[in-house]
Amino acid sequence: MHCLDVVSGISICLVFSIIKGITKRFSRKRLAIIPIEGPIVGQSSGGGLSTLFRSPVAEAEEYLDKVIANDRYKAVVFEINSPGGSPYKSKDIGDKIEEMDKFTIACIGEVGASGAYWIASACDVVFAEKLSTVGSIGTLSVRPDFSELLKKLGIDVDVESKGRYKEFGMPFSEPTDEEKEVREKVLNNINNMFIEHVKKNRKIEDDGDVFEGKVYLGDEALEVGLIDRIGGRKEAIELAKKETGQDLTKFDFTEKIGKGPSLRDLF
Repeated sequence: MHCLDVVSGISICLVFSIIKGITKRFSRKRLAIIPIEGPIVGQSSGGGLSTLFRSPVAEAEEYLDKVIANDRYKAVVFEINSPGGSPYKSKDIGDKIEEMDKFTIACIGEVGASGAYWIASACDVVFAEKLSTVGSIGTLSVRPDFSELLKKLGIDVDVESKGRYKEFGMPFSEPTDEEKEVREKVLNNINNMFIEHVKKNRKIEDDGDVFEGKVYLGDEALEVGLIDRIGGRKEAIELAKKETGQDLTKFDFTEKIGKGPSLRDLF
């Protein structure tokens, strides 16, 4: 046998070994780790220049959609560090999690409050650290009023509008009683939806301080039922493997988010 034949044989074996390793890796069942970081905002992800300005949560939702569509993912750990944000987007992500045919775990880091807790409560199990800030179940509306300041500066603002409610929320005049009433009704509707969502998913019947916007540290959150266990990423991954009964291959999407768009994304 020539040396060339031996080298060729080794090369072929090496190629087959590499292909086998790659095939094995990508055929194994997967565990996704998806971060929910920063303010939760509704944001376009239609491509082009808008891709440059995507929030971390908007990026995370794109990966979430891909994970939902891929049957090889059997569990998802959501690493949450967010003060909340848009009720619409919080509910939207929460609904996607509830509808997933996968085992889901929320792992709250420094903070998982308001809309971020809305998302966390949609998961099968919720973890938090002892010093995590959890809860803040409530709604908030901020309406600036610059009318007095504009008067002092001698500035008049002329607004032309059609429609009884069209000028509601404009900061150039004091809010009327009717505007306050309409805004309160909207807030109550959102707040009731938030509370019912948490009550259903967390089986919390006590409607005391828990549903009054109060925040809790990890141990307190465990006592009132907002979380299931004290722990972090390590404990969450161990539980995911145990509940699925599989040695899952970890795919960590935190390493992808915030890297900026590729040239393909821009065009």
